[in-house]
Amino acid sequence: MIPGILGMLLMVITLMLTSLAIVKEKEVGTLEQLTVSPIKAYELILGKLIPFTIIGMLDIILILLVASLWFGIPIKGNIILLFLLSIVFLISTLGMDF
Repeated sequence: MIPGILGMLLMVITLMLTSLAIVKEKEVGTLEQLTVSPIKAYELILGKLIPFTIIGMLDIILILLVASLWFGIPIKGNIILLFLLSIVFLISTLGMDF
């Protein structure tokens, strides 16, 4: 159950946060100002994705800590591989909004 919860929380939280941030900028009118600014499109997208990727990584750490400390589930396997693949998953889910 914990790996499924990890995946679902990452997907729902990152999709909702990114969607809400983009919609708010459209409502306020700052998105148009950003598109006419001298920054390139990939810089704008990276600027929007990096904070939510960091939030997602903090969610991964929190979920793993709760799973191991509170529920007593041992974490077996390579933690570094888990984090690297989680970053790939986060970037792919965050890219769904753009």
